[in-house]
Amino acid sequence: MSQAGLIGSHPGVEFTVGDGKDRATVGEADVLLLFADGRLVPVEVKRTAAGVDARTLELIDRLAAALEAPYDVVAVSQPARECPNLSASIQQPTGRPRLVITDDQILNRRPFWAVGSDPFAWDPHSEAHDLERDSSFAAELEAFDPDQPWDLVRDTLLGEP
Repeated sequence: MSQAGLIGSHPGVEFTVGDGKDRATVGEADVLLLFADGRLVPVEVKRTAAGVDARTLELIDRLAAALEAPYDVVAVSQPARECPNLSASIQQPTGRPRLVITDDQILNRRPFWAVGSDPFAWDPHSEAHDLERDSSFAAELEAFDPDQPWDLVRDTLLGEP
């Protein structure tokens, strides 16, 4: 198989079969990843680990199977240190990997995959690490002028002079 990079992602996609009264929902993805070779990868996103339950996993399994997805993703927008049992509590489906990611991976601005390493490995960051990351990000933003004028909203969206 040739290399097939990510083309893009789309939020909130529902898959159905049939039409009219015979229309049935196959599943929905909070985010859908589309690759150049046509592969589709569903992503389920939860605000907290408490939202990841057996029903959620059953639904993403069904959709991933219908899409013949090479893998699926469960993302929780919470630091891993706040949900220490999440990774261990989510079973890997048979026949495809499931990536379980948290803010630790989502907010990593420069992910790096070295030989023999796993950027998706469960490795909770400390609060000090997160504070340093946030501080560095804020400093980077402050160091550069914006792509648009600071008064973009007033001038273009509100139509004020």
